[in-house]
Amino acid sequence: MLAPGIVLLAAGILIGLLPGGPVAAAADAFADRDAYAALVLDGRLDGRTAHSPPADPWTLPGLAGFAATLLLAAAIAAASVHRPAGRAVSAARRRRPARLLGRAACAAAARLHALHSGHIGDYAAWLTAGVAVLALLTTRF
Repeated sequence: MLAPGIVLLAAGILIGLLPGGPVAAAADAFADRDAYAALVLDGRLDGRTAHSPPADPWTLPGLAGFAATLLLAAAIAAASVHRPAGRAVSAARRRRPARLLGRAACAAAARLHALHSGHIGDYAAWLTAGVAVLALLTTRF
């Protein structure tokens, strides 16, 4: 059952990497707030969009952002796999600023582990809180 998941994941990544096409058109329609609201609320498509898909989606800033995000995600994943969150690294191997940052990261990770209790009610509460925060952040005042 691992192969279908890998194939679907690869297909999703490859479709997202194609310049233009239906993904870019859907992203363009979604990025135009007024047109998207008209489509969802009124069921009408204006045919106008505020942004058009870029002619050349492979820009240097876009690739640099991708590379930085990928490296940071890989570093976090490697650190979480090779070292448990609660385990302290010897003080001789770290300098003072790095040691303070490490303690803060371990404390934050321990707090996050404590918040993930496994109770379904807790997950429902966190989902509700997250949706409320996102609604507040995206509301126009």
